[in-house]
Amino acid sequence: MFNIFNPFTTDESSSWEASYKIPLQLNFQAESLNNIRIGDPLEKLRAFGRPDNGQPFKQGRFEYYLLGLEVEGEHGRIINFVFMVNPPKDRVTKHFLYTRIEESPTEFANCELTLIAANGRRLNINRSTKLKDVEQTLGVAPEKEFAGRYCENSTYQQGGITLFFV
Repeated sequence: MFNIFNPFTTDESSSWEASYKIPLQLNFQAESLNNIRIGDPLEKLRAFGRPDNGQPFKQGRFEYYLLGLEVEGEHGRIINFVFMVNPPKDRVTKHFLYTRIEESPTEFANCELTLIAANGRRLNINRSTKLKDVEQTLGVAPEKEFAGRYCENSTYQQGGITLFFV
């Protein structure tokens, strides 16, 4: 945490154990990732280990390259999970009312996670997951958008969790 008397204090996460590859489970109905929810204190991210980026509490961004996961925080609380499924080197990330384009200094691994739907059905999400697989698990998206002849975007929302599939 930032200390006005000593601006060079280390980040709280520096004492956390190193991060490692763990299975990720996104429970859509419970609105949680490995039992960590949007709105929980950032301290709960200790379960994923020390982030790969420096000063994550100060930046408000916790990057886990091996997991293909980025978690964003604000005012000490988790506000967003970003899963890098087949991530490009230049990424576009949507943040509320604006878009940030940034070059990733290190490539994230492809995120692999298990999605648990409200009906209890499970779907392994990875770079080979197709939209039809998602629709079989979650149903047809309430919001669909066609960005071109062959490109379809589908959005699913459950409370504070929004899943956007391109």
